Amino acid sequence: MEVIIIGAGTLSKLVIDILSFKKEFEIAGIYDDTYEKGAIVNGYAILGKTEDAFQSDMKNVIICIGNQKMKKEFHRKFVACNFSFPNVIAHNAIISHNSVIGKGCIIGFYTTILFDTTIGEGTCILNHVSINHNTKINAFGLIGVGVLIGNDCIIEEGVHIAMGQTILPSTKISAWDYIH
Repeated sequence: MEVIIIGAGTLSKLVIDILSFKKEFEIAGIYDDTYEKGAIVNGYAILGKTEDAFQSDMKNVIICIGNQKMKKEFHRKFVACNFSFPNVIAHNAIISHNSVIGKGCIIGFYTTILFDTTIGEGTCILNHVSINHNTKINAFGLIGVGVLIGNDCIIEEGVHIAMGQTILPSTKISAWDYIH
């Protein structure tokens, strides 16, 4: 599957690393507003500015933008243009077969997601994250490296949990909160 990446920052580096283990993906290039078209960043050509991507013939997009509100807006625009959002899941992530992963999620190396957990679309879960059972993470969340999330938690839309945080069981976190 040929994919385009939106954003050439740190998150795109993680995605490129994850995809290097996945032979079914081929990265066509990156759209980013910082670099000039044709520049090589993270080993791939910059195909244009982010707004140019909406006219791309390649309809599989991975949005690598750490600002979750901006990511949600890009997602909305790409949906309107009939793009698809493949999941990017590290080869060594452990995800229960009883869990549900929404479209366009990024799940990093050595992450564990236990049974009856739901991950909403567009959510990014970085490396070494542990999510216990019966937890719901709504759309467009950003879960930092090494976060531990207890069972029976509800994490509303757009929540950013910073690196190394522990979320105790049965915790509810309001939409767009930043936990640090």
